[in-house]
Amino acid sequence: MHSQSDTEQSKTEPVQYTGTSLPSVRYFQVHFEFLHEQFQQTLEMLESLQTRMQQLEQQMAKDKAKQESFAISLQSLAGHQDSLSRAPRISEKRVGRR
Repeated sequence: MHSQSDTEQSKTEPVQYTGTSLPSVRYFQVHFEFLHEQFQQTLEMLESLQTRMQQLEQQMAKDKAKQESFAISLQSLAGHQDSLSRAPRISEKRVGRR
C-alpha cells in the first residue's frame, strides 16, 4: 500500500526520460518526409480535381446553350405548325365536285 505522502511525492516529481524511450531523429525525419509527400500528392490531386470541375462546368454551359437553342427551334417549329393548322384548307368535298 502507498501512503498519502508517497502519492503526493510521485505527482510532484518530474518524469525523466531516458535516451532509449524516445524515437530517434531519423524516425521523425522519415515521418515528416512521408507527411510532406502525402501533402504534395493531396495538393496535386486537388489541382487536378479543380481543373476537371472547370472542364465539366464549361461542358455543362455548352450543353445548356445547345438545349436552349434546341428549345427555341422547337418553339419556332411549333409556332409554324400552329400557323399551318390555322390556314384555310381545301376540303375534299370541293375537290370531288369539280
